[in-house]
Amino acid sequence: MANVLADGVKLFDKVPDKVTAMILEARKEHGRPPLQEFVVKTAVKSVWTYVKGLSVFGWVIQDRNFLPVIRVLAVLICKAPERHRVVVEYCLDPLKDS
Repeated sequence: MANVLADGVKLFDKVPDKVTAMILEARKEHGRPPLQEFVVKTAVKSVWTYVKGLSVFGWVIQDRNFLPVIRVLAVLICKAPERHRVVVEYCLDPLKDS
């Protein structure tokens, strides 16, 4: 159990870097103007600080309502969710099953 928890904490700590990389790569793939990594990383860390505030011992509270809220937020932030495959696949489609 200690080993699994240690691995989980390591993964939890890597989330901001992974999200930053995904945002930068998605912008590049879709031909959107590049953003400075520092700007993206700062924004992601700001959101991540809030998410960590909802955690206990490094784990996000297991609230069944948390993930749908994040999905709705992503859909609302996106200017054209129907045109973005990732938003549809990871946010809209799962919401219809909720």
